Amino acid sequence: PVIQIKQFAMTTPSDQGTYGEFVAALQKTEGAKSTIIDLRGNPGGETQQCNAISAEFLSLGDTIISDIETNVDSIRDGDGWKYFQVFDRTTYTASRDGLGKDRYYVLLADTSTASCAEVVLSSVTVNKKAPVVGQLSYGKAIGQGVIDTYAKGLALITAIQGYDRNWETYHDVGIVPDYVID
Repeated sequence: PVIQIKQFAMTTPSDQGTYGEFVAALQKTEGAKSTIIDLRGNPGGETQQCNAISAEFLSLGDTIISDIETNVDSIRDGDGWKYFQVFDRTTYTASRDGLGKDRYYVLLADTSTASCAEVVLSSVTVNKKAPVVGQLSYGKAIGQGVIDTYAKGLALITAIQGYDRNWETYHDVGIVPDYVID
């Protein structure tokens, strides 16, 4: 079977978004020993969706992604404030064996496979022997955070960097396919 994921959205015909549709596709193709996952042209989307989908490929305890987030903190310094950076690490792991953990996967990617789609590529290929076929992926392993401003506005700041289980990142370099095909 071929399962194509075009984006990672919270709102789809399924009550559980793209994740719910993916689980339904896995259940429908139950018994398949191998499956093609087509992520070509997938620009990413909601982090919760791609992390939940990634977990369905993996075994209990496998690492999906580790995010290092940079935040601003402050302390009172005389009459003013002193601001400084703090780094928080969050590692997302599979909390149970995934529905498709025993299948063999072939992942399809291209230059438009980005962001959350690359989280799936990275988590599956690092934890399982699953080849990537196609083209070099986009290379976006960063995320944004929103900060309230003193003027009651919002500032969107790139503040998250993603790393795989081996503490490698594909940001700015992409994920190299095992088999290059145009």
